[in-house]
Amino acid sequence: MLQSNLRAVTDGLGFLPLSNGVHYDSEPQRRPKLQALVKEGVLPDGYATDDGVGLHYENTTLIKALTEIPGKGAYHVYLKADILRQLLGPKGPSLRIIERGTSLGLA
Repeated sequence: MLQSNLRAVTDGLGFLPLSNGVHYDSEPQRRPKLQALVKEGVLPDGYATDDGVGLHYENTTLIKALTEIPGKGAYHVYLKADILRQLLGPKGPSLRIIERGTSLGLA
C-alpha cells in the first residue's frame, strides 16, 4: 500500500476562501486525500487540477480553467447534503484548450 505523507495546508495566504488540489491526475494519493479532507471539513470546498491546467480567477470567482494539453481537466470538489461531489466540464469550471503561444488576454 502506498503511504501518503500529504497533509492539509490550512495556513496559506488566504487570497481565496477555497481549497486547491494540484497534480490530481499524476499523484494517485492526492485525489482521495483532497476528497477526504473536504468531506471531513478540514478543508473547504474548492478546485483541483490535473498537471498542465491553470485556473483563472477574478476576485474570488473562478472564471475558467486553461490548458494546452487535451484530456486534462479541472474539478470542482464540494460537499452537498453530506455527499462529496466532483464535477468537471459544463457543471464545473469551463475548460478551455489553448494553443501554445496563444495570447490569453488576461493581463
